[in-house]
Amino acid sequence: MQDSLDKLFSQVDDPRVAGGCLHRLKDVLFIAFCTLLSNGEDFEDMVEFGK
Repeated sequence: MQDSLDKLFSQVDDPRVAGGCLHRLKDVLFIAFCTLLSNGEDFEDMVEFGK
């Protein structure tokens, strides 16, 4: 399933400034998706899931 989500999230255009971001957009989207599935509610939950 992760490979399918990786392909899907890789197709999303990244509007952020190139070179100014520490994390790839597809990784942030994957963590956000997993946080949502595990009933996470905010950024702090995303940080915990990412760790």
